[in-house]
Amino acid sequence: MFHSAGGVRGYVGDSLIHLYADDTILYTSGPSLDTVLSNLQTSFDAIQHSFRGLQLLLNASKTKCMLFNRSLPAPARPTSITTLDGSDLEYVDIYKYLGVWLDCKLSFQTHIKHLQSKSNLDSAFYSATKPPSLTPPNLP
Repeated sequence: MFHSAGGVRGYVGDSLIHLYADDTILYTSGPSLDTVLSNLQTSFDAIQHSFRGLQLLLNASKTKCMLFNRSLPAPARPTSITTLDGSDLEYVDIYKYLGVWLDCKLSFQTHIKHLQSKSNLDSAFYSATKPPSLTPPNLP
């Protein structure tokens, strides 16, 4: 495990894990989808066992699974990643992690659109709440 200002990073089996406050992210890569899903399930099981040993509970409803792939179409129904109690994790195409919106193509379009929308709202709020000018009007 590595400790830094950005949290803790380490390996669980063939997967990488990042821990930051109460957020945990587990990720892996491989030559095929089957390999990736198998490695991910094995690593996820190991993390769940570690959490149980520390008397920590995994909130399955907040735990999501995302497949990143820039070039190939997403599989119609990938094999589910399951919790130790048998619940299937939900697959998502977009997820907000530490303030950044990630999408399955890593295009960052969702994040950019969110920033643009937020910028427009901030500008509108500033315009609506801007104090009146204290500069005297131009006199002839």
